[in-house]
Amino acid sequence: MPPPAAAQRGPRIRIPPPLLVAAWFFAGYGVDRLLPLRIPEAVAPVSRPLGWLLVVLGVAFSLWAMGRFRWARTTVLPFKAATTLVIEGPYRFSRNPIYLGLLVGYLGVALVAGLIWPLLLVPLVQSSLRGLAIDAEEAHLRERFGEQYLKYRRRVRRWL
Repeated sequence: MPPPAAAQRGPRIRIPPPLLVAAWFFAGYGVDRLLPLRIPEAVAPVSRPLGWLLVVLGVAFSLWAMGRFRWARTTVLPFKAATTLVIEGPYRFSRNPIYLGLLVGYLGVALVAGLIWPLLLVPLVQSSLRGLAIDAEEAHLRERFGEQYLKYRRRVRRWL
């Protein structure tokens, strides 16, 4: 039996999640221009290398996750209908490894730039990803894959 029409159209995501994450970073940067808060120079020798490490890890994790989508021949675009439920690779640890990679990379860029405001906005970044992307994606996957998705969801956490 084919999935219902709603499941075939894909999640209703209006803002691409990477753009959403970038918007929050630039919002933090903008606040920083008005009310500067910097990572203390005494911490910079540790924060900058840590930041670069987080950028590399975040990009690598996201690319690994996207590669699993491509290998499964399903879309990586979050507003298109999924054709396969991917539960291998990084999806064994996180239901949202691409978004997790984006968040880790976001933290890394903030540390490299020495900016505190973007770091303070991380809870808002995470909650907006959930409210504007993840919830819609999960509803789509539940509709599209039913019990198979529900079993996966019970076994694997959203973030880590």
